[in-house]
Amino acid sequence: MEVKKLINPTLLKQTIKNNYKVFIVFCGILLMYFSIMISMYDPDTEDAIKAMMNVLPKEMTNALNFNLLDTTLVGYMGSYLYGFLVIMFPMIYVIIISNRMIAKHVDSGSMAYLLATPNDRKTIAITQMTFLIGSIFALILYTTLMGLGLAEGFFPGVLDKKVYFDLNLGAFALHIAFGGIGFLSSAFFNETKNSLAFGAGIPIFFFLVSTMANVGGKLENLKYGTIISLYNNADVLNQVKGMYLNFGILLLIGTICYILGVVIFNKKDLSI
Repeated sequence: MEVKKLINPTLLKQTIKNNYKVFIVFCGILLMYFSIMISMYDPDTEDAIKAMMNVLPKEMTNALNFNLLDTTLVGYMGSYLYGFLVIMFPMIYVIIISNRMIAKHVDSGSMAYLLATPNDRKTIAITQMTFLIGSIFALILYTTLMGLGLAEGFFPGVLDKKVYFDLNLGAFALHIAFGGIGFLSSAFFNETKNSLAFGAGIPIFFFLVSTMANVGGKLENLKYGTIISLYNNADVLNQVKGMYLNFGILLLIGTICYILGVVIFNKKDLSI
């Protein structure tokens, strides 16, 4: 089957039109936090940064993964931006968008109109999947370039770009996996409440487990119960060799979920 028959340009454009405002909102949120955090960096005032964080309970800073892993700019960003914020906000975006891809159309009845067009189920599913993957890529690319621009603007030539790009590569792999879970749920369930229960519930569960594991102590082993452990900011900052394998596993998880989503939607009964 030709690519042009797998992806419907009209549906893709409409999906972009229906979701671009959500994308812009999250771009704005990330810009705000990146601007604030990067502007606060000063290698000569490391003690001041630590003192500021010490005002908060240790359990809270550990849970938020706000631990200064090294005093370089990339270490500072990896600790205070990529340990929590770049996981949480894009995850929320992915949850919202993935639910809108199929389940919302079925639940609202608009899927009947889509299926009344010359588009078959596979084309609809693949078009929606293409938008979801593309929007995740666009959000992480925006985050990468925006963070790079701010870092170069405030501290020219200081950022270790190789490590910084690896942080974003890992973030992309993680959110592709989250997107796959959300897309599979959206394709499997006909009602948005059920789609969200799993498409949002599973990533949020992983996020909460990871947060509790960061506290340490008896809870530390909980990290092995979440795929977020495959994106470890400390491993990236230390350039641990196995990090690329972990990224590959996350991409594989996402790929399997996307494929299953297309297959399930193509074959399931629709009460529309």
